[in-house]
Amino acid sequence: MNHSPFSVGATRLLVLLNALVWLSFGVLTSVGAHPSYGEPGLLRWAMAGFSLIAACILTAGASLLRRGNRSGYWIMVALLALLMVATLLDEFGLADLTYLVMVALPLALLIKDRGWYTSRA
Repeated sequence: MNHSPFSVGATRLLVLLNALVWLSFGVLTSVGAHPSYGEPGLLRWAMAGFSLIAACILTAGASLLRRGNRSGYWIMVALLALLMVATLLDEFGLADLTYLVMVALPLALLIKDRGWYTSRA
């Protein structure tokens, strides 16, 4: 088995950091500490639930990337692209710009290392 390039490890780290952001957002939302979702209700619990699901999917995706899984590669490309589009469709501020960069970096690294992921058996 060939050793993975440094950027593959960096991509995994960035994806895991992204998962940590979603986990933190989900926990803050579920306990009512997020200012936009402080009131108990369906929206608060839906946002918390979807955030926790996103954290789980990103963590599982990072695991698949570690193994050089071709399907995991395409799933992560699609998920990160979807997260970028969702960020752009919201009201855009400094926090959104920061998150956009946080999603764009691993996506760019995935695209850069496409050959490493797709040439694996």
